[in-house]
Amino acid sequence: MVSNTYRTAKVYLTKIGVKTTTLIGLLSGVLVAEEVTIYRDGWGVPHIHGDTDRAVAYGYGYAQTQDRLDAVLRNYAQASGRLALIDGPDAVTSDFQQRLWRHAEIAQKTYAQTPEDTRQWVAAFTAGVRAALTEIRRDPLQIGETDALTLARFLFWRAAVDQLDAEYRQSGSPRRDNGILWAVGPERSIDDAAVLVADPTESWAPGRRWYEAHLHGDTLHAWGFTYPGLPFPVYGHNRRAGWGWIGGGADVGDVYKLRFLKDGSNQYLWAGTTRAATTDTFHIGVKGAKTHILTGQRSHLGPLIHRTGRLGYSYRILDQTEQGPLAQLHAMLGAKSFRSFYDAIKPSQIGSSTLLFGDTTGTLFYIRSGQIPIRTEFVNWDRPIFDQNADWLGRHIQEDLIQLVDPHAGWVADAGTPPDLVSPYSPLIPDRHPGYLYYDNPGRQSILSRRLHRLIRSNSRLTVNETFKIVLDSYVIGSEAWIRALRLADSTLNAGWTDQEKTAFDILMSWDGRAEPDRYGPALYAAWRAACGESDIDTRNIETFSDLLPETRKALVRALRKAVKSHVERYGHLHVRWKEIHRTRRGGQSWGQPGIASPAAKSIRRIWARTDRVVHYATGGQSAPTVIVFDPKGIRSFSAVPYGQSDVANSPHSWDQADVLFTQNRLKPTRFDSPPDDLKKKEVLRLPEELLKN
Repeated sequence: MVSNTYRTAKVYLTKIGVKTTTLIGLLSGVLVAEEVTIYRDGWGVPHIHGDTDRAVAYGYGYAQTQDRLDAVLRNYAQASGRLALIDGPDAVTSDFQQRLWRHAEIAQKTYAQTPEDTRQWVAAFTAGVRAALTEIRRDPLQIGETDALTLARFLFWRAAVDQLDAEYRQSGSPRRDNGILWAVGPERSIDDAAVLVADPTESWAPGRRWYEAHLHGDTLHAWGFTYPGLPFPVYGHNRRAGWGWIGGGADVGDVYKLRFLKDGSNQYLWAGTTRAATTDTFHIGVKGAKTHILTGQRSHLGPLIHRTGRLGYSYRILDQTEQGPLAQLHAMLGAKSFRSFYDAIKPSQIGSSTLLFGDTTGTLFYIRSGQIPIRTEFVNWDRPIFDQNADWLGRHIQEDLIQLVDPHAGWVADAGTPPDLVSPYSPLIPDRHPGYLYYDNPGRQSILSRRLHRLIRSNSRLTVNETFKIVLDSYVIGSEAWIRALRLADSTLNAGWTDQEKTAFDILMSWDGRAEPDRYGPALYAAWRAACGESDIDTRNIETFSDLLPETRKALVRALRKAVKSHVERYGHLHVRWKEIHRTRRGGQSWGQPGIASPAAKSIRRIWARTDRVVHYATGGQSAPTVIVFDPKGIRSFSAVPYGQSDVANSPHSWDQADVLFTQNRLKPTRFDSPPDDLKKKEVLRLPEELLKN
């Protein structure tokens, strides 16, 4: 006979969403099996459905390891300073740097402060990774629960270290091309819904290529992209809200210049007193070689990254770890409104980041997030600091940071854009913020930013297809102005072209400016612009469509003559289509790749390439373009990646997106919230008993 207490508990817990099987286990004290089913769509993307959120995490770790085994293991090894055991001597410097930053050591301490629900998720994710390793006869014990946290610290640390490297070199602008974020509000969308574009710039190396997944548990329903080995999406959406992310944007650290008492000494002067740098000895295991023993030093400010004789440079990054980056990603993934998302990112645990949020109510929110020190404004913080009184005065609260809610113009766009220009009538002017907090050059747009803003302005109400066209725009920015300048030079100088030079001139004059695979213009234009870079040319007058100096006109003609000669020597003829020399390669296959990214030529479809003989093969750039439509009836999203979902060599999902989507200027629907019956392959897993005991 079932007691009234049981019936009452069952009714109550069922109402609040506790499953009957879980209820029986709770009341009887018996461990109840939890299952997770991994469905696969036509692109091999996992749609993970679990009895509980914990079960979903288990399936997520399992699927990542199935699809991207080497990337997961390499990422964990690199973050913890063990990559030389895989790559040999070439990775010793990287291992030394990661150990100097103490990512693994700090992750161990932070994990204890991580909230219980996040720890349960991470434990289940790690168990899923281990289960997949066991199936392929790899040692599962090489992976620990803090490896994911170590990896998160390493990945989110990169933007800050890049920033400090630039300050050490005193190399100008702090902004890098880390990606593009933009969004329009419902009034600017034909769907009457906010539309957000996340378009990160990243290497296509295995550990940096994005991993896509759908996550459906008892409380969590989400989709997103992450780096292999991380247990949460870095950007994506749930059923109510979503966000885009790119690294960088906030000034979270400084370089301090220290003077030691003598060469080789560990004592240095600071604020009138003598201090001693601490010394760490690292034993770095190396594949195929003896263990390397290296010594690193730390001042009271941070690790000494550079030292020459008596001068040392210490990198200092504000690092109030609190609950750690994984807890913040977990909270962001569950945020269903602007207010809950704002609260989720307050700890600023994911480093220097630019975030763009949208939801089904039409709200847009842009912020340059990070732990930013309070500083005096009487110091130039963009170079190594030698003023020993220039100490930090605390930490800015989130409300102080560069941010914008529901822009007046109905849209916001950051493509290396200063805050005062991210939206028309932007209130984010430098007069309202300390210089180090503003951390940009006001009024100066990158060429990507100018092009992007022009395209958004030209569409009063965007359709989804028009959004795709902007995301995949291959127009070589500025090419119209440069070709006009060449035309002017030809008309005024009577250049006297040879037959080959006249052919090249005609190719450029008839080109539409797009770096598309079937065009003849891009290859010749890139060679000509490279030759122009070797001459003293007034680029400002060219790019502003102004009158040209005689010297500039002559230089443009000389550069074309030089480009023609080099083009013929290199390729044998002038009629070279872009797809012949600009390609994406995967295994034994390759495809013509739209887009370009070089010092002299760039499109929104920015594609880095490395030359192999005469062909330029893509290695990075646009890496996971994503469009999210926040339709109140159901969020829709679209995406593509350079190769495919998998790194398994014999899987068609290791190259199918390159073949059908990425090189063809297409994005696929992600099929978020698709009924499981509509999906193809499925695999059912049962959580190990040791997880259920926790």
